[in-house]
Amino acid sequence: MKYISALLLIIVCLAKAYANENAGHQAFAQQDYQSALTHYQSAYQQNPLASTLYNIAVCQFKLGQWQNAQTSFKQIKQQSGESDLINYNIAVTYKKLGNTERATELFENLVLFGENEQIVQLAGRQLDQLEFAEFDQQLNEQTAQAENSYPAWYLSTQLALGSDDNAVAISTERSSNKSDSLVEALVSAGYIGEQQTQQFWSINALLLKSKYQNNSDYDFSVMGLGAIKHFTFAGINQADNNDYFYAAANFEALSIAGNSYLNNTRLTLGYYYPLNTLQVIKVESQYKKSSAASSEYHYLAGDAWQHRVSWQLGDYNNRFKVTLDYTIDDRNDLTTEDSFTSYSANRHSIKLDKNVQLNHWLLNFSAQYKVSNYHDKHLYSDGSELLRKDNKLSLSQRTEYNLNNNWQLFLDVNWADNNSNSSTYSYQQTLLMFGVSFDL
Repeated sequence: MKYISALLLIIVCLAKAYANENAGHQAFAQQDYQSALTHYQSAYQQNPLASTLYNIAVCQFKLGQWQNAQTSFKQIKQQSGESDLINYNIAVTYKKLGNTERATELFENLVLFGENEQIVQLAGRQLDQLEFAEFDQQLNEQTAQAENSYPAWYLSTQLALGSDDNAVAISTERSSNKSDSLVEALVSAGYIGEQQTQQFWSINALLLKSKYQNNSDYDFSVMGLGAIKHFTFAGINQADNNDYFYAAANFEALSIAGNSYLNNTRLTLGYYYPLNTLQVIKVESQYKKSSAASSEYHYLAGDAWQHRVSWQLGDYNNRFKVTLDYTIDDRNDLTTEDSFTSYSANRHSIKLDKNVQLNHWLLNFSAQYKVSNYHDKHLYSDGSELLRKDNKLSLSQRTEYNLNNNWQLFLDVNWADNNSNSSTYSYQQTLLMFGVSFDL
């Protein structure tokens, strides 16, 4: 009789547990997570199943009871063993509790060793969000520190030593087949008058000088002045997206071998639109007017329209960027007594950029493929004609090491292969630059 009573008691408990479990399911379906939690806890007391404990943990998660949910998930792990899903949920609770270091460690373990592909993808997204949140926090801290210092001046300098295995004449686009070393110096300075993103404006100036050791004909310099302004339009911009329009104006004076070359004026109008916290689309149009500083370069003067669309995933230090570019380049071209050379072309390109931040290191990888279709046929002195078309592949890699907040060491590796149906303009070039930069 005693055993029958015990058996009946067990049956009654199981029946109550089933009833509470079922009531919990109904409350959960109605998103009444507090009632569902109460029913699941009663069911667990009557019949401690791992599945019921999981339901308890999920309700605690839905209610924002992060510490309780973490304890429940850990208890499930002790009872049932390792599981990608349980480990993922534990990692999320650490993130919610503010322990981003432990959360990052657990998400990284899932990415490296997880067996459930869907959970691995979710863990990867969580890592991206944590990295962006850390960057956003740093940016907010920097902005808060800077609020009392705006308007502000800034200064950036860069000095590099380089090696060029095939200097290319900028004025003729022809290779020299000459190797040489060079020194390059860059100084840029500016004034920021407003730090708010949608109202930002600044003015800037730069000086770039590149000097070859043995072939001074390839020395190049640029002096530039510019300004940029962000602005919004009522009824167009979305305040919650932080999107904005921007306009920029730039003037550049270019020199070759110490002699004035071209003067460029650029006017730019663009639109910046964040799709979400990690993705941005930017659309831009630019008009460039080039005038010859010397009659010797009259053939390169003219107008150009450039249209560009870019998509970026991630922040600057850990980004992937794709840029599509289309340019209509209309120059004066070179006409002589018995020949004609076209420098006017429609150019379209695609460029891929990837930045990776590793502690003090910042690595950038980029690849660009550009096609140039020239407007008119070349006419040679022997009477032959050729409609020029170029395909250019450019690969580059930049490695930066941050010594501190102001000083960086860098190494640039640039390789280009211009394949033209005119052998005159076909070349390969490798340019290496090593230097130091300073930002203030």
